[in-house]
Amino acid sequence: MRHASRYLVTLLFAAGSLWSQATLAATSTLKDISYNVLPGGRIELHINFEQGQVPEPKIFTTDTPPRIAVDFVDTTNAAARHMDVGKGSLSGISAVSAGDRTRVVVDLIRPSSYTTRVDGNSLVLTVNNGTDAQTTTTAANIDPSKRLPSASSGPAVSNIDFRRGPNGEGRVLVNFSGAGATPNMRREGDKVIVDLDHVNLPPSQAQRLDVMDFATPVQAIVTRAASNGAQMEISTSGNIETSAYQSGDQYVVEIAPKKKEAATGKLAKGQEPV
Repeated sequence: MRHASRYLVTLLFAAGSLWSQATLAATSTLKDISYNVLPGGRIELHINFEQGQVPEPKIFTTDTPPRIAVDFVDTTNAAARHMDVGKGSLSGISAVSAGDRTRVVVDLIRPSSYTTRVDGNSLVLTVNNGTDAQTTTTAANIDPSKRLPSASSGPAVSNIDFRRGPNGEGRVLVNFSGAGATPNMRREGDKVIVDLDHVNLPPSQAQRLDVMDFATPVQAIVTRAASNGAQMEISTSGNIETSAYQSGDQYVVEIAPKKKEAATGKLAKGQEPV
C-alpha cells in the first residue's frame, strides 16, 4: 500500500510538472475577438490579448477559399472558437489553438485587402469591403509609433529565389535585409503583380528569372525598380490559385494549379448513358 501511494504521488508530481511546462511555454493568451463596422463596409477586428505585448503575427492569405489567417506562436486561446459576422466582406471568424500556437482565420465572402496595427493589448485588423480586382495586402505593420519608411530608408531585397513544391506549385521567395517592407499582391490577367513598397532594389536583384523548366504554372519572374520601391511581375499559364504570406524578413508567393472539381456523375439534359 505504501508503494502504491508513492507511485501515485510520483504520477501527480510528473503531471503537475508537465502542466507547468505547458503553461510557461505559452507566453500570451488570446482573450477575445470583437469587431466594428466602419464606413464603406470596412470591418475593424480587434484581436485582444490578456496582458503584455501583442505577439508578432504571421499572416497569410488564400484566394480559394478567400481567407486571411493569422498565426500567433507561444499563445493559448481563450476566445470563442467561431463567431459569425455576415457584414462587409466578412463571413465569420474562427480561433483554434494547437500546441503552443493559436490561429485566427477570417473567412471572407470575396478576396479583400487589409491593414494591421497594434493598439495597446490588441492587434487591430481592418478588412476592406473588397472586390476581386483589388489589391491584397499581406504584410503587418505592428508598430504604430513608427511611420512606414521611404524606399531610400527601407530594407533592401537581398535575394529572390524560386522553388517547386511537392504538388507542382511554384513558390517565389523574396528575402529582405530587415523589417519595413510592405508587399502587395494582385492578379492582372495571366500575371501576378507584387508591389514591394518601401524597399531598395539592388542592381543585382533587378533581373528576369525564366523558370519554365520547373514544370509549374510559373513561367517567368521579372523584378524592376519602381517609384516607391520595386515591382515583381510573375507570368503564369493555365488556371491557377494564388496565396501569399510573410514570415519575418521573407515574403512567399505560392502559385498552384487550380484543383479540378470532382465529377458529379449526373447526365446532362438529353444525354444518353454510355
